[in-house]
Amino acid sequence: MPARLSVNAFAPTAQPRRPLVGPAPEGPSVTFPAGFEYARLSVEDADGQRLVDVRRSQQQWTQILLPLRDVYWVRAPNAEARVTLAQLSSGAPELRPRELQERGPAEEALRRGLFAVPLDRSFYDEYVAAVGLVPVDFSHPFQPPVVGGAHAPLAVAAPSDWTSKLELGLGAGRSPLGLAKFATGPSLSWRTPSSSLHLLYYGVRGAYGVTPLAARDGIRLHRFTVEGLLGLQAPASTPLFAEVGLGWGLLGLTAPGFRQADPALLTGHVAAGVTGRLGGMPLRLSAQVGMDRVTANGQTGMDPQYGLEVSLRR
Repeated sequence: MPARLSVNAFAPTAQPRRPLVGPAPEGPSVTFPAGFEYARLSVEDADGQRLVDVRRSQQQWTQILLPLRDVYWVRAPNAEARVTLAQLSSGAPELRPRELQERGPAEEALRRGLFAVPLDRSFYDEYVAAVGLVPVDFSHPFQPPVVGGAHAPLAVAAPSDWTSKLELGLGAGRSPLGLAKFATGPSLSWRTPSSSLHLLYYGVRGAYGVTPLAARDGIRLHRFTVEGLLGLQAPASTPLFAEVGLGWGLLGLTAPGFRQADPALLTGHVAAGVTGRLGGMPLRLSAQVGMDRVTANGQTGMDPQYGLEVSLRR
């Protein structure tokens, strides 16, 4: 075969997980979403210099980092598109039928051999297992950035690649029992995708809320809850989510020389929102509506809850 792939990989003996290169430098890039029509792609510059060849999996998004050029040609075996540097940020290019077709034994060999198999994650896993290399740790995969590498206020996260996450949040909403204007406080959540249905996830959430300013008569309210979560993540490949929570809590009331608490608070909520990235940080923004079953002053009733929460995913 005139064209053949030969891979030679050797990890550092003393530190097999030591990175040999740092993060990719800032520069132009083009991103092809999951489901993009073409699997085999190449990028050339205006002088016809081949910059990169890719055999991608159509089920995975692919980002190609490029050297700086004024014009690029993105080509598939039977289609092509001329893309300027400014057009990279507008999304995946629209390829049209090619006017000239490549021919020759090398091209035919690449078509039938080297690019017959997607060089994706599964290819990597099989290769590492076959040659006995130390695999890369994928427990914290990076998320796909804004299409084209342009900087936008909120970049959509990869919906199907997320793993178990700890999230530290800050919320604000209605004060319990309506004794103050609002309550605010931190939360700590853990969410993990379902092993059978990747769109579903489950987890647990603990939250604490306090009235920031004493209400009438110097009263301050404290609300602590622990809930189990069940949610839907990234329906129809969108960055949206929806979840329900049900659990137990404690509502406390403090004032000068006085304390009262209901340690048997039953609580539940529904929430919906969006996940994304802001300044490189993965965030979750949600709106929540819930209900507490609380006993205060010897009377048991339902106390509505609603508010907003923003959390940082780690």
